[in-house]
Amino acid sequence: MHPDECDFRGTAGGTGEIMARHLLKARQIQTASAGDLIDGDGLILRVKAKTASWVLRYTGPSGRRRELGPAKQLPASH
Repeated sequence: MHPDECDFRGTAGGTGEIMARHLLKARQIQTASAGDLIDGDGLILRVKAKTASWVLRYTGPSGRRRELGPAKQLPASH
């Protein structure tokens, strides 16, 4: 990997196994209580008392784990 690139692929417990994607269902998002809900591939829905936001957890070029976000929650479905 080039030093200027980042690896956005999540791995299961550092095993190198690629994590599943899109695990969350619309209903789970709509009824989520406080905490982190993992959607796979580094995407996390961080739920607090009255707010929710998306965060992307990734490994930077230095090998350090980082988080990008938060981003405001988008509607789960129309």
